[in-house]
Amino acid sequence: MGQDVLTSSQIPGILQRSDDRWFAIQVRPRHELKVAVVLEFKGYVTYVPLYCCRRKWSDRWKVLSVPLFAGYVFCQINPDVLLPIISTPGVIRIVRTGGRPAPVDSKDIQAVQIIVKSRQLIAPCPYLTVGSRVRIIDGPLTGLQGILGEQKNKQLIVSVHLLQSSIAVVIDNLSVISIEDARRSA
Repeated sequence: MGQDVLTSSQIPGILQRSDDRWFAIQVRPRHELKVAVVLEFKGYVTYVPLYCCRRKWSDRWKVLSVPLFAGYVFCQINPDVLLPIISTPGVIRIVRTGGRPAPVDSKDIQAVQIIVKSRQLIAPCPYLTVGSRVRIIDGPLTGLQGILGEQKNKQLIVSVHLLQSSIAVVIDNLSVISIEDARRSA
């Protein structure tokens, strides 16, 4: 006798509908894949985009597949039925705006899926907007702070307030960090 398998259609509230939207679920560090497996077992559609990176171990270099969005799992859910999600071990919260779960635009999920499937070299980078206060963390300008500007390329704008004058230097996105992010991680 085989063991009966409970399908998602037999669990109240979990039946996936075609109109279920994507939501971002914050999870404990390094629990993205574990949470995704449990949610899939519960009948949900999940997505954890991965990228390859090299990490140095004590005796060698190793290529690992790690989540592109560390600490997050994307999941298609009905926002009116959240208990099965938030009661999942490793789940911290569902990302919200204004007290309600905030859906992720399906076009954003599709774009990420296309990029990941393309097999191009990808890596996470800081989310920076024009006007953000940033600090350079790599290269000959390490330690400089300024405001992120943009024309054709990303620029760091450093102002001398006394003279009411500024200068701009082209920078690489990967060599800067938002000052607010640096304060949070300190």
